[in-house]
This record gives sequence, structure tokens and C-alpha cells, in this order.
Amino acid sequence: MKQTKRLKQISDAAFQRQDIDEIESLALALRKEIEAALQPFYMGHMCLYVTPECFDDPPKTPEVYNDATACVWRDGTWQLLEDTSEGFLLFVQSKSKEEAAA
Repeated sequence: MKQTKRLKQISDAAFQRQDIDEIESLALALRKEIEAALQPFYMGHMCLYVTPECFDDPPKTPEVYNDATACVWRDGTWQLLEDTSEGFLLFVQSKSKEEAAA
């Protein structure tokens, strides 16, 4: 947030020009900037949620899980899944012992 110039631009559009369309456009651009900045963080928390059903015949495909948000990717959306005790999380990137214990 400290690096973006969008907040100043949004402020100018709101208070100097009172241009709602410009504010909306700038807010969308700010959102994209924030998402791009957070992408590396969230990618470090991606893993597979492996349940016993993944070892059945036929096997169920493991689900994509993000331990930073406690959400699983289901039916095209991120859904909250705080309890992962029925399976285990298989991280794509290895975590340090301190991170894994947290």
C-alpha cells in the first residue's frame, strides 16, 4: 500500500473531480496491484489436501488447499475448511520447521 500511487489518484478523482467511473476504474486497478503483490505469499501456502478417499479404488483427486486462508478450492470457488484433521496437507514447497509448527 505504501508503494502504490493509486490511493492518491482515487482521492483526487473523488474530491477534486467527483468522477465515480474514474474512482471505480482506479479501485479495480488498485485491487489488481494488491492481488499481484500478494500472489507470491499465497503461493507459498498452497498444498494438497489428501484424505483417505484419495487412496480408494478409484481414487478421489486431492483438493487444493491454502493454509494461510484455511480455504479449499471446490466447485470453482474458495471455500472455508478449517478442520483438515480427516486428511493431511501435502505442501508443494517445503516449509521450515518453525513454519510447520505454527
